[in-house]
Amino acid sequence: MKYILLPVSALYHLCLAVRHSLYDLGLIKSTKFDMPVINVGNLAFGGTGKTPHVMYIADLLKDRYRVGILSRGYGRKSKGYVEAKEGVSFDDLGDESTQYMRDYKDADVMVAVDENRVHGIETMLASENPPQVVVLDDAFQHRRIKAGLNILLTDWRNLYPTDCLFPAGTLRDIRSAASRADIVVVTKCPKVFSPYVRRDIEAQIKLRKNQRLYFSYLEFGTPVPMNQAARDYEEKKFSNVLLFTGVANAYTLEEYLKTKSSSVVAFEFKDHYVYQRKDLEKLDYEYSKFIGKNNVMVTTEKDAMRLLGSPDLEVLDKNPLFYIPVMVRFHNINDLIFDNEILNYVAESQRNG
Repeated sequence: MKYILLPVSALYHLCLAVRHSLYDLGLIKSTKFDMPVINVGNLAFGGTGKTPHVMYIADLLKDRYRVGILSRGYGRKSKGYVEAKEGVSFDDLGDESTQYMRDYKDADVMVAVDENRVHGIETMLASENPPQVVVLDDAFQHRRIKAGLNILLTDWRNLYPTDCLFPAGTLRDIRSAASRADIVVVTKCPKVFSPYVRRDIEAQIKLRKNQRLYFSYLEFGTPVPMNQAARDYEEKKFSNVLLFTGVANAYTLEEYLKTKSSSVVAFEFKDHYVYQRKDLEKLDYEYSKFIGKNNVMVTTEKDAMRLLGSPDLEVLDKNPLFYIPVMVRFHNINDLIFDNEILNYVAESQRNG
């Protein structure tokens, strides 16, 4: 099937190449702001870990600067600019921005969504307490903004140099677009992998002289109860786990849960999936098949944002339901080097601005 779709991918490649050329020649305008703008994105359709990497950067900066996080708000029912504040829901923001809002409710972090990123930043800057630095979530392919620092993420199991353009592969932009990145992060790496593997990845990516390469992995936190049955759950270990996810590439969470339980039964839905009552009833039925004690249901934090507050969640009331938070960690001393690069960029941009 891949080879059958290659002609379609070739046509798509031509359209994207022309578009990039128009930007490169200045025939389509890119807007640059006199403030630090950090763009975190990828070339694929999803699953590279953008959300935890955006939060890593926000956590690094929030005690030094007022940070703004701007995303498109995928899956929301609203249109235009919406700022995260009291009374705003998942329907207004989408799952990622709802997660940012919940996680930074006690921090001085401004969260907003706007499909027009230029208008979004302009509106944030016109607010009463504007951000001093903006982190763009998933805007690498949106060239209407010329970010000061571009961070490109690529899944170590599906590196962009070995992938194909949609529909033959999972890339939504041409591989040569990676040349615009200042930083490339290979994400979802194992906690331990050999120097030989690292050198092989470096050879595949073929960095330019002005680019830096980092390797990150995901670290999972303490399970967070989503219902009373989970809050009443007293065991420290799980027996059987029913995992359900509506995110791209949830393999890291599944692998982690296999180390913490006797068995894992996984159900995968499409990325950003909004669960219906019939879906939860099906999951409840599958969970009822488990035998023995200490059985639980687990989902991701992003999925939890789509479920919390839904009246349909009552279907799972009698089953202990948890979500697992996730954090980004860097290999070796890469965290210190990466942190310094971000901090130095923001400080220098502040001075120049």
